[in-house]
Amino acid sequence: MSIKEDAHHQRLVDQFWHDYLSILEKLSIPAKARPCYRKHAQAYINAHEGVKLTHHQAAHIDDYLAAKGRITNLPEWQFRQTADALKLLFTQLVCPQWAEGYDWYQWRAFARTLEPDHVSLMRDGNALSLSPPSQLLLEVISPQSPA
Repeated sequence: MSIKEDAHHQRLVDQFWHDYLSILEKLSIPAKARPCYRKHAQAYINAHEGVKLTHHQAAHIDDYLAAKGRITNLPEWQFRQTADALKLLFTQLVCPQWAEGYDWYQWRAFARTLEPDHVSLMRDGNALSLSPPSQLLLEVISPQSPA
């Protein structure tokens, strides 16, 4: 890229983040949390280098958040914030067709940490009889042993 092209690209990137932060402000995301939302969105973008955001599919979100969910020392609030940051990125800024119909709430629900004595269907019933949001999530919940 030439210096002129680099400068133009940087202006586009700056405008993109300005638009994202404006969306966060419009939706009353607290000012102190906005840099964190941007950091989560940037980490997602960095994890998919070479794939334009307009070409992302729901499976990209599933894979990314499932991997994030496997990080044992990631606090649940931070996981929820990551999911929220991606929801706003895709439903408010990028706006692919699939984003509005995507079940973003599933990730907030699965982020909840249950205490050992908490009564839940997952402990009392058969987890395989429930309908998970994706096959990948089922594999995270109940990994199969190699044959």
